[in-house]
Amino acid sequence: MLGHEDQPASALKRRLTRRGTLKLVAFGLSSVTIGSLLASCGGTQDTTSGGETTSTPTTDAGSTGSAGSTAATPSTSPTTEAAESSPEAADDPIRLGILLPFTGVYAQPAADVERGVMLYLKQIGNEIAGRPVTVIREDSEADPSTGITKARKLIERDQIDVMVGPLSSAVGTAVRDLVVSSGVPQIYPIPGTLEESGTPPAPNIFRVSYSPAQLGVASARYLYETLGYRTVAIMCPDYVWGQKVAEAFQTSFEELGGTIADVTFTPLDTTDFAPYLGRIDPSSLDAMWVFYSGGDAIRFVVQYGEMGLTDALPLTGAGDVVDEAFLPSQGEAALGFISFLPYTPSLENDANAAFVSAYQAEYDTSPGFFNEIGWVAAAIVDEAVRAVDGELSDKAALAAAMEQVEFDSPHGRFRFDENRFPILDMQVRRVEQNESGEYVNAIIDVIEGIDSNGVIGR
Repeated sequence: MLGHEDQPASALKRRLTRRGTLKLVAFGLSSVTIGSLLASCGGTQDTTSGGETTSTPTTDAGSTGSAGSTAATPSTSPTTEAAESSPEAADDPIRLGILLPFTGVYAQPAADVERGVMLYLKQIGNEIAGRPVTVIREDSEADPSTGITKARKLIERDQIDVMVGPLSSAVGTAVRDLVVSSGVPQIYPIPGTLEESGTPPAPNIFRVSYSPAQLGVASARYLYETLGYRTVAIMCPDYVWGQKVAEAFQTSFEELGGTIADVTFTPLDTTDFAPYLGRIDPSSLDAMWVFYSGGDAIRFVVQYGEMGLTDALPLTGAGDVVDEAFLPSQGEAALGFISFLPYTPSLENDANAAFVSAYQAEYDTSPGFFNEIGWVAAAIVDEAVRAVDGELSDKAALAAAMEQVEFDSPHGRFRFDENRFPILDMQVRRVEQNESGEYVNAIIDVIEGIDSNGVIGR
C-alpha cells in the first residue's frame, strides 16, 4: 500500500484526526496491484474458467479520441470473482462496478471519469478498510437496452457492492428500478435529473455533480443580472438530460423577465450542425445558451466558429461543452465561451492543488471536470465503506453511511442535500488563451451554495 503521504486527504482524515488538508505527493505510473494489470481504455474481456468475465479497463486517450490526454490509466488490477454467497472476510474484495459508455458519442467523458476513479484507487493502494478493491467494468454504449443488460450482470451475476455510473440519462432512467430494488448504492458520476433518482428520491441513488436546476438557475441569473442579456436562444441534444437542462434554464430566465427566442434539440452524435445553426439570426439575440458533451461538444463549437458565429453571437451554457479535454480540439472557436461548472483546474484550495499535482504526475496533462467527478465518486465510496468498517452485507447501512459523507474535494467542501445531490458552488468561467498559447477556462465569478432544487445560499 502507498504511504500516507500519497493518499487522498479524504481517505486519511479519520487516521489523522481530520485536521488540516494533506499535501499529496505526486507519483509515477507504477502502482500496487490487486490482480492482472489494467492497460488502456479500449477495454477487453477475458473469459475465466468460472464463466465470469474480467473486464480490463483502459483509458488510453488514443483509443477514445480524448483530446489533450495521452497517458494510460493508472496501473491497477481488478479481477472479477465468481458470484457465490459466502461470509465476508477481511480479504474478500470490494466489488466496484463501473457502468459507463466507453463507445459512442460519450466515450471520451466515460474514459475521463474512469481515469479519476482509478487515480483515487491507486492513491489509496486499491484497498479500503483492509479489503482489496475489484473493479468490474461494463460498456453501456449509451443505449438503454444495453445498459440494463449490463447493469443486471453487474448486480445479479457479479454481485457488486457499489455501482459508479451510468453517464447517459436515458440509461439511468432504464436501470433505475433494477438499482432501487437491488439496494446496491449507485453513484452517478455526472449531472443528472431528479426524476432519475425516483419520486421521492431513492435512498441508494447518489449524485456527484449538478442537477438541471443548479445549472439553470445559476446561469440564468448571471446572464440576466450580471451580463444584462434579455433575449437568448437554446440548443441542446435531444434526449432526457438535454431536454431537462433546457427547460430549467428557460424557466429560470423567463421568471427573471428574459425571453427565449428559440429552443432547438439536435440528435445525439450529430455530425453537421449547419442546418440548425443556419436558422439562427445573431442580430436578434444576446447569446446562444447550449449544453453538449463528448464528440458533439467538439463538433458544435468548431462548426459554430466555422460559420462565423463566434464573434457575432456569444456562446454560453454548461461547462461540459468546453471541458479541458475538448479545448485543444475546439481551439479559437471556443474563445469567450462563458460557462458554468462546479470544477475548474485553477480553483485555489489545498485539495485541488493536491489533486492537480497528482493527476499531472500520473498523466502528464491537467485534469478536467470529468476526471474530477470520477475521483470524487471513488472518494465517496472510500468514505462510506470506512464508515461501516468494510462490512458491506447490509446495503441499506452502506447507503445511509454514504448519505452522511462530508470531505474536502477538489471542487470544495462535499456534502449531500436531501435529494442526495451535492450542494455546489457554481464557477463562472470564460475561455481564454494563456501566455503559453493554451486554451483554458478562467474563473471570473462564483455562485455559492446551490442545492438540487436551485436554492442559492445553502
